[in-house]
Amino acid sequence: MLSSPPAHEHAQPARQAQRGVLWTYALNKAGTGVFASLLVIYLTTQRGIDPAFLALAILTAGIAGTVAGIPLGGVADRFGARRIYMATLGFEAAASVVIILAFNNTLVLVALLLAEVGAAASAAAAAPLVRAHGGDRPAVLRAKVRTVSNVAMAAGAGIAAMVALINHETFYMAALALNTLSFLGAIIVVRKVPSPPRLAGTVVLRRRFAILEALTDAPYLVAAVVNGLLGLHTAFLTFLIPLAMVRLDAEYAWIGPAALVVNTLVIFTLQVRISRKISTHQAAGWAFLASGVLLAAAMGGLVLTYRLEPDLAVLLVVLAVVVLIYSLGEIYSAAGGFEVAFGLAPEGLQGQYFGAFNALFHLGIATGPALLGWLFFTSHPAGPIALVSFFLVSGLLSPWLIRWAAKRSHHTPAAIPTGVKENS
Repeated sequence: MLSSPPAHEHAQPARQAQRGVLWTYALNKAGTGVFASLLVIYLTTQRGIDPAFLALAILTAGIAGTVAGIPLGGVADRFGARRIYMATLGFEAAASVVIILAFNNTLVLVALLLAEVGAAASAAAAAPLVRAHGGDRPAVLRAKVRTVSNVAMAAGAGIAAMVALINHETFYMAALALNTLSFLGAIIVVRKVPSPPRLAGTVVLRRRFAILEALTDAPYLVAAVVNGLLGLHTAFLTFLIPLAMVRLDAEYAWIGPAALVVNTLVIFTLQVRISRKISTHQAAGWAFLASGVLLAAAMGGLVLTYRLEPDLAVLLVVLAVVVLIYSLGEIYSAAGGFEVAFGLAPEGLQGQYFGAFNALFHLGIATGPALLGWLFFTSHPAGPIALVSFFLVSGLLSPWLIRWAAKRSHHTPAAIPTGVKENS
C-alpha cells in the first residue's frame, strides 16, 4: 500500500510560494515608496515642471488608473494573473525610466499614466496570487502582505528622504534608477511563484470574458463602498498631521514623518496578530466597526490637540497616543477590507473584483485630503464634529451592511483546486 507524502513535503512548496509573493510585494512597494516620495520634488526642482500642470497630470493619471484597474483585473483573470502582473510591473519600471528622462510636460504625463495604470493593474493582478497561495489560513498571508507592503513603502520613503536632503540631480536620478531595478527584481521573483490554478467549468470560462461583471454585483459594491468610506482615513497621516503641525509651528515639520515611522512600527508589530483573527464576513463587519470607532477617536484627538495648542512635550505625548489609536484603526480597516474583498468575490474573477474594490478605495484616497482638510481646518465647530461623526457612523453601520452584502451575495467561494495550472 502506497503511503501519502509527508505533510511537510506539501508545506514546503506552499511556504516557498508565499515567500515569493511577499518578496514580490516588498520589492514592488519599496519602489513605489521611492517613486511617490520623490516624484513632485524631482520634477519641480530638477526638471522645472510647472506645479499646476503636475497637479493636473497627477489627477488625470489617478483617474485613469482607477478606471483601468477593473478591466485590467478582468484581463488578469482571463489570461493569467502572473503573466499580467509581470506586465504591469514592467509598466511601473518603464514609468521610472521615463521620469528620469522627462524634460517636458508630455513625457511627464506619459510617465504618470504608465505609473498609475501599472499600479492599479498590478494590485488587481496580484490579488489572485495572494488568494491562491493563502493555504488554509489566507487571512495570515493577507496580513503579512499588508505588513510587508507598509514596511517596504516606509523603507522606500526613507531612501527618498535622504535623497531629498542631499538635493542633487545625480542622486535623484540614481534613486529613480534603483526604483526601476526594484520593479525588475519583482518581475524576476514573481516568475518563480506558481500560477494560480485554472478553474474548470463552462460557466466560469464563459464569465471570464465578462470583465466588468463586478460593477453589476450590488452586494460586493456595498462592501467596497464601506471600505472606501473608511479608506478616507489615509489623509490623516499624509495630510492632516503634517499640515496641522506646520500650522502650529513651522519647526514642527519633522513631526509628520515621525508619525509615519510610529505608524509603520505599530503595523509591523500588530498587523499579523490582529488580522489572523479576521477570517469570516461577520468578523470583517466587526473589524470595520472597531476601525470606525478608533479612527473617530483619533480624529477627535487630533482636533483637540490642534485647537488647544499645547507645549511641545505635551503635544508629542498626546500625538503619540493619537497615532497609536489611528494605527489600530488602520489595521482593523485593512483586515476587514481584505476579508470582504476576497471572501465575497467569485472564483475565477478575483482580479476584476479586487480591481473594483481597489478602485473605490483609491477614490477615497483621492478625495480624502480635500474633504478631511476642509472639515478639520474650518473655523466652524460643525466641521470637526462632522469629521468625527463620519467615521463613527460609518463604523457603526458597517456590521449591518457587511452582513447584508454577505447574505445577498451569489458567490460562495469554494476551495481552490490544486493540480491544474493556468497557462502562463
